[in-house]
Formats: sequence, structure tokens, C-alpha cells
Amino acid sequence: MEGVTVAILAIVLFSGVFATRRTRRGRIAVECVTADFPLAPERAAEIVAVAGLTLRETMARKSVPVVETAEGLRCEFSCPAGVMVFEIRGVEGAAGSRVTGWAREIAAIPLPDMIGLGITPAGVVDMPINPAKLLRRRDRVLRALAAAPERDGVREAVRAEGNVRRPVRASAG
Repeated sequence: MEGVTVAILAIVLFSGVFATRRTRRGRIAVECVTADFPLAPERAAEIVAVAGLTLRETMARKSVPVVETAEGLRCEFSCPAGVMVFEIRGVEGAAGSRVTGWAREIAAIPLPDMIGLGITPAGVVDMPINPAKLLRRRDRVLRALAAAPERDGVREAVRAEGNVRRPVRASAG
């Protein structure tokens, strides 16, 4: 009997940790993350539109429109986990852009009514379905934007040099 009680307590404990972690990651996905990059806003929007797609979306040749707004450029990626939004604005006085990313909508599992009166307890929110997918998308876009100036600089150097000699591998035999 004691073993069953311990097992039930362990299940309740682990499910509570799981639900708390998922809810916390949902709150992190909704927070705005802003970063400045030394890229023109149009170039940053190109990178966001390509880097924000998953491999499956790329293979399906899905494209995301870059919408011009009053503040700048905007890309929205929707998936079963929710909608991730990126806004790209030019930085005044510098040749760069400011990119802001956040989850506008998060798909959630509605929690059951625990009291029986149609009212959920205070402080209880619905559990997000898969906020990690939205966080991975945002991180992938920000990593691609951070790496872009170096990649673009290498490409420009190769173009300026013209015919680049590649190292010859020595044969083993």
C-alpha cells in the first residue's frame, strides 16, 4: 500500500513540474525580445523570412510574406503551437536594424473546471501546447541574424578577390 502511495505522489509531483515548466516557457515565448543588428532592414527581413521557416516548411516551399507597416517591416509565422511575430525597424542614426520577436498567440489546452461552477481557480491559466517550438523558431531567427554580417563579409571578400584558389588535398595513397 505504501508503494502505491509513493507512486501516486511521484506521478503528481512530476506532472506538476511538467505543467509548470510548460506554462513558464509559454510566458517566456510571449515576452518581447529585441536586438540590434548591423544589417539594412530589407536584408534583415529577408533573413527573418528564410530563417523562421522549419525544415518541413522549407521542403514544402512555403514562404512568409514580409508586410510593410507604418513602423517598419513585419513577418508572421503560424504553426500549430501559435503565431510568432517579428518586427524589423531601421535604427535612426546608424546603418542597422532593430528586430523584435514575440509570440502573439499561443495554442493552449483549456484546463478543466476544477470547482464545478464554471470558474477556474485564481492564477490558473491554460497550459500551452508546445511553446518550445515557438522559442526554437525565435532563437533560430536571432542566431541567423547575428551570424549574417560575418557571412556577408566573407562573401564580399570572395567576390572582391575574384578567382579564389582552393587548397588541394594531398592524396593518402
